[in-house]
Amino acid sequence: MFGVSQTNPNSLANLNRNGSAGKQQSIESNIKRSESLKGITRSKETINKIKQTKIDKGIIWKPDDPEYSEFKKYRRKVYYWTSKNNLNVLENSDKRGRGRYHLDHKYSIAEGFRNKVPPKIIGSIDNLEFLHYTTNIKKGTSCSITLEKLYGLQPSRS
Repeated sequence: MFGVSQTNPNSLANLNRNGSAGKQQSIESNIKRSESLKGITRSKETINKIKQTKIDKGIIWKPDDPEYSEFKKYRRKVYYWTSKNNLNVLENSDKRGRGRYHLDHKYSIAEGFRNKVPPKIIGSIDNLEFLHYTTNIKKGTSCSITLEKLYGLQPSRS
């Protein structure tokens, strides 16, 4: 590739040759990894640095931030509306459980809060799906649908 060795790990041709890319870890290997990490402690300095990074990225709020308490109220309302749905009509609802499938909000609760979407819409059955837990954890607070699609999914009121 233009004079760069194909065996060079920094070569552009080798960027997609990562052996673990796209592979799912088995439940057994996740449990084994989890067991091996038990008892490992982090220093207060490391914990504070991790928290500050998450605050800077907007993943979490400071506990004394007034917006955080408003988010907690919003999330509670979303969970209320989510619990009103019959989740058995969703695909993979029978596979729900720890280390299996998680209930996911397609348009995330965090984005709903930021964009002032009513909790009833975020908690509606049209915005819910069951995802494999690894997929849901990777997704985090990102959305698998747009705001326009979310509003398009809602039944029209007459």
